[in-house]
Amino acid sequence: MQLKLEVEKSKAILNPKAAEKKFQLSRHVPTQDLSYFVNHYWIVSWDLSNQEPYLQEVLTHPCVNLVFEKDHSRIAGVTTGKFSYLLKGKGMVFAVMFRPGGFYPFVKFPVSTLTDRAISFQDAFGVESNGLEEAMLSLQDKGKMVELVEQFLREKLPEQDKNVELINHIIANREIIRVDDVVSQLNISKRTLQRMFRMEIGNELAHLCWERLCGFHMLAWLLG
Repeated sequence: MQLKLEVEKSKAILNPKAAEKKFQLSRHVPTQDLSYFVNHYWIVSWDLSNQEPYLQEVLTHPCVNLVFEKDHSRIAGVTTGKFSYLLKGKGMVFAVMFRPGGFYPFVKFPVSTLTDRAISFQDAFGVESNGLEEAMLSLQDKGKMVELVEQFLREKLPEQDKNVELINHIIANREIIRVDDVVSQLNISKRTLQRMFRMEIGNELAHLCWERLCGFHMLAWLLG
């Protein structure tokens, strides 16, 4: 199933008015058996032939992305700041955005080691990406691309990790703005929470709470 997404309506894309003239973005929902781990698939395509390159900045989510890009496929960890990408010529990127915590069960190593960096398919899954990358990017039908990547993920599918639901509950709860809020509401020690977030998300819970608190203060300042 494809979810048409107008660039202008995506909150993550900075300067959306200019961006919508430079590239196209679509999102696709995963099938039910993969939805525990995968948030969605996103596809960006552009044709800037005979145009100047365009630098796009994006506000990132606390998620790992499995990225298919010509000669540069990779697993990209959580980015703690803005992410910038230079669009030039003609191209396309297909990516799997995992749910927060959803990538960890596939690899079972601390996702914090991926923060602000990327690794190869070989390092993550023990296989080279060349064949899958070529097959993915040769397809014109986006639905077929989703089917192919889901076939790959099913071959690697781990058991469900109950921490994924807990992590996503914490992130979705907008009333939580301090680590102590989580400790008191869920009766979990602060040390356990911090270890879980470092291990399975790749970002500190305190950092996420700080970003949320700063957002509230900025909104109050703007409204005041």
